[in-house]
Amino acid sequence: MRGRDEIPDAHADLFAKWLKGTRLVADAVMVRLLGPDAAVVVAAGGTIMRGRAEPAPARDSIQTLAAERRSDGWSFVAFQNTRIRPIGGGLVSVMLWLIPDMLWALFFRLRRISPRSTVELGRG
Repeated sequence: MRGRDEIPDAHADLFAKWLKGTRLVADAVMVRLLGPDAAVVVAAGGTIMRGRAEPAPARDSIQTLAAERRSDGWSFVAFQNTRIRPIGGGLVSVMLWLIPDMLWALFFRLRRISPRSTVELGRG
């Protein structure tokens, strides 16, 4: 997504349907200032699904955000979200971790950004 206007549009359907009534909870938040006008924020937490009292472990994630201080205050300028998938010691656990990776590679390999792709850099 590029720019503030695209964020609510892209999430409207999610929050109207599948994420309706959910809540996010943070287990840990770390903020590191990189200078007077830049910071990195790392947060770990989960999602409490509609009708539940506790976060669903399958939805535990770590988010990394880049923040920039502008004339009107701090703004997040980049966001990345990764699901937490611990690898256990047994073969079944390892296979349950590897199979989704293999399926992702099989079905989404063509969508991957090639090293020769160009990306427009700039303010959103």
